[in-house]
Amino acid sequence: MSDELIKKNLRSVLQSSKEGVALTKLQFEYSSLCGEDIPLHKLGFKNMEDFLRSIPSVVRLDYKNGDLRCFAAVCSETAHIAQLVARQKSSKKSGCSQTVSCKMRPKASNPSHMHTYGRPSRGGFSRPGKDFQSHGGYKAYSASGDFRQAGQGCIPPIEHRQPVLQAAVKLSFERTKSVEMPEKSKENPPEKAPNSNFLEYDKIVVQEKLTLLLQKYCSGLWMSKLPIVFSDMFKEQLHPQVLKEMEKWTHICLVEKSSSSTNDRLVYPPLPSLTTSSCSPTKSPVNSSPTSKSHSAVVPEDLCHKIKDLLSKYSSGLWAHALPKLFMDTYKVPFPEHLMDKLSLLPDLCTVEYPVPTDSKKAILYASIAKRKETNQQKSRGYRLPSGLEVIGRVVPACLVHPSAQYSTVLIINAKSSNAVTVRYVGKDYSNAQEEMEDAMLSFYKENSNLKPLPTLVVGMLVAVMEDNGKEFTRGQVTKVTSNNIKVYYVDHGFTVETSRESLLELHPNFLSLPFQATNLKLAGLEAFSSHPSVLSTLTKLAVGRIRLMELLGPSPPHDLPEALLYDTSQDDDININSVCLKELQDQTMNNPLTVNSTYQGVRVTNVCADGIIFCQLPSRGNARLAKVLEETKSFFITHVTSDFLVSKPFHGKMCLTCYKDKWCRAEITHHHGNQVIEVLLIDLGVQATVEVTELREMPLLFIQDLTIIPSQAIRCCLTDVDVPGGEWSPDIFFRVKNAVLGVDYCKMKIVKLEEQKMGRLVHMYLFEAGHLHQSINQKLSNPEVWQKLNPAKSRTPYWNI
Repeated sequence: MSDELIKKNLRSVLQSSKEGVALTKLQFEYSSLCGEDIPLHKLGFKNMEDFLRSIPSVVRLDYKNGDLRCFAAVCSETAHIAQLVARQKSSKKSGCSQTVSCKMRPKASNPSHMHTYGRPSRGGFSRPGKDFQSHGGYKAYSASGDFRQAGQGCIPPIEHRQPVLQAAVKLSFERTKSVEMPEKSKENPPEKAPNSNFLEYDKIVVQEKLTLLLQKYCSGLWMSKLPIVFSDMFKEQLHPQVLKEMEKWTHICLVEKSSSSTNDRLVYPPLPSLTTSSCSPTKSPVNSSPTSKSHSAVVPEDLCHKIKDLLSKYSSGLWAHALPKLFMDTYKVPFPEHLMDKLSLLPDLCTVEYPVPTDSKKAILYASIAKRKETNQQKSRGYRLPSGLEVIGRVVPACLVHPSAQYSTVLIINAKSSNAVTVRYVGKDYSNAQEEMEDAMLSFYKENSNLKPLPTLVVGMLVAVMEDNGKEFTRGQVTKVTSNNIKVYYVDHGFTVETSRESLLELHPNFLSLPFQATNLKLAGLEAFSSHPSVLSTLTKLAVGRIRLMELLGPSPPHDLPEALLYDTSQDDDININSVCLKELQDQTMNNPLTVNSTYQGVRVTNVCADGIIFCQLPSRGNARLAKVLEETKSFFITHVTSDFLVSKPFHGKMCLTCYKDKWCRAEITHHHGNQVIEVLLIDLGVQATVEVTELREMPLLFIQDLTIIPSQAIRCCLTDVDVPGGEWSPDIFFRVKNAVLGVDYCKMKIVKLEEQKMGRLVHMYLFEAGHLHQSINQKLSNPEVWQKLNPAKSRTPYWNI
């Protein structure tokens, strides 16, 4: 069964269920519908969860009542089905569709929005061909996001993307329900399946974690709250069986029944022993002060600082087995192996998570919880307005809280640089709430028409701006005061206008509860070229003035703007706007021009694929320059002892470096699974590889200019006059061609045809081996007898690149 058919069947299974399908039952549901299981091993995955996380366009994972459930991801083709399913009546309460609306109210005074907008009724989009007044109206933005094309008809709204589940388990208001699960399990014990992995857990690991938890709650903790606290602290759920066995673990905790009428119980650390020093650290409670002393005694301060520095680079965690090699590569000194078993006992140094409860050797290390809280507090203090001015006033709204969803719909208002892109969020708690506030402002100032303009204006102060002779009101900040006109920055719309003194009124405190809606962010991967003309031109063409899909890349450093990716979803395939901007910087003149009927010497084959695609490098100015820069980069990494070049935020389309066959090469991230395993494309070799995030390095600032402008050196080619039966070569022919040409620097190629495809240009060629220039490989493979061994029905699994 092909990959696409599996995805299609999986989507069919999930679309019929409004409440989702439990992860543990998905294989059964799929088998019931299709008559066979999902072939996880053939697809290259060890378990179902990893496979589902690799196809976010098909499956959305979410926790519900503490259970990981699978939902069908909504796309343009299935949006109508999702709406029908969402409208189905539920036995508990009625649900509603969660389709993202692209309806927003424009400001005609925005210089980039000087157009007439159609105004639909408040219940829906405007009808094509009908004109409405431009002031005070709503606007139905198209799916392409271009709100400069009003009145050209209605297009379905942008596809709603659900967030990818992060490593940390996030429980919502349903926590109170999940807390009762252990008590309910006593009344109705579940049926125990033989040989069930669910009943297995590592008792020693759990006891160590409970010891650390009770150090923090030395005054006791209600047992009903224990699963929530355990989940928040260690980013994993507490096994229900633990709550039943805790009373027996007197060396770990003391369980005491409450004197009140409630059935809840209190959990305490055990009473301190007179011989505390002789007790095992994993079985005796240790308060925070002694822990710090033992930590400094066991781990030298310099080593502790280096470990914290490494872990701070990987917010999604670091595999413990990768720490020694990463430490050696970064600091050029070996990591003390005896500390590996003691890291879980040093909570102020790191937090240890065991994704496989029955295997204590597989662990993920995180930066200490205190360090992460400190970073979040510093980040909140670093909030600043897009206007760049400090707010002057008695009351200042809270900073804008970004949506919790990984993907959001935004209106791109301005792009002074890629490091200062002004956007507005589209949605219920953002643009809709702001429009409701402006309606309330209109009513308030109409009822209080006797209010007079402000006599004194100061740069930075907040004001209510009257527009269109009192038909609209919005919030603004004074940015410049002159004798005639005043410049005001619209804090909710993200642009500056000139207005008269008479249109500025005092802003009532009731309209300061909503955060300012215009906010700044920076586009990931473009920091070194933020003001480059090619980047700004591409942003203006593809993003500014349009509604786009945005992906936030997690927490940002203190006093820094959040990093994001922008996508154009109006085409058949989503376009990564960040990647497009980066590729616009490439100097195509550094590559050899490809022309039909031309012959090229010194061709080097870098990869041969089982579907007949061959990647080649041609001698060129870019190829020679790239080889020199990569050699200089290798020497740079050897001589610099720092963690600054570790890739802490992998994202789709990011350009970085990795080591392949003992040589550094450029890599583009194509997929990442849980931020631990990364799929990359080596753009100069045409090789797809799977690496761990610790194997990636940032491009040093000293070489980033050269590494960016040099175009990809891998050319997609195919052998002309050679038809591949079934779409794949047989193993014998695949290895024969691969062994003959792979890595040989003196091949010759003759271009017969240049074909533009969705994946890029495809070169149809005749390829000649070194020393066999009288006969091409095409001629050798054109013999029908060569293909007799091919049996495409035998296996549909391709022979991947080696």
